[in-house]
Amino acid sequence: MYRMIILIFLALSVSGCSSVNSYYVDRERDALDIFSASVEYGIGAKARFGPIGTGLIYSASSYGLRGGEIVRCTNEEEALDFEAVIIGMDGFNSGNPLRNKSCGSMNILGFNYPVSFKTPPPPHPYYFYTQLDVAVCVIGGGRFGFNIGELADFALGWFGIDIYGDDVGIIETDKGKRPNDKQALPAVPSPDNTPANKRD
Repeated sequence: MYRMIILIFLALSVSGCSSVNSYYVDRERDALDIFSASVEYGIGAKARFGPIGTGLIYSASSYGLRGGEIVRCTNEEEALDFEAVIIGMDGFNSGNPLRNKSCGSMNILGFNYPVSFKTPPPPHPYYFYTQLDVAVCVIGGGRFGFNIGELADFALGWFGIDIYGDDVGIIETDKGKRPNDKQALPAVPSPDNTPANKRD
């Protein structure tokens, strides 16, 4: 009996059943949401535990795992972290237009709250309030984080419960284009397919 169940399950997976494949793709993404680890360029240090955080840091680049995506942020428009103890701002752009967990926040008197964000439904970045984040930079450095809410989302996702509304299934992309590419160059037509070379 158990062998039959396993064989049916493997057959569905290998055959490309969209519901089975989407289910495991979402579980993989939920797992990536739990942790963050990136290389930063800047100076200073900070810590944030949910909405409470402080530090003294300036960083304007980020390379690594953030928001469940591998990000390559090279300027202030894509990633910026500026903290001066009781005031500051922090944000990054994941670059994925379909499953986007980009978020920008303000620090006022040590309380951090999101002011700009792009996120799947529900239309509010609740995951922001369960993020634990530490960054240390001495010209070069790192950022490390753990999100207890995303851990709960991952665990409940195995039972079909999506508390953060970020299960988007299989994301279709153009051939040769990675999901987190910020833009794609237009395809160049083959000389054999140009109107001048076509014969009636």
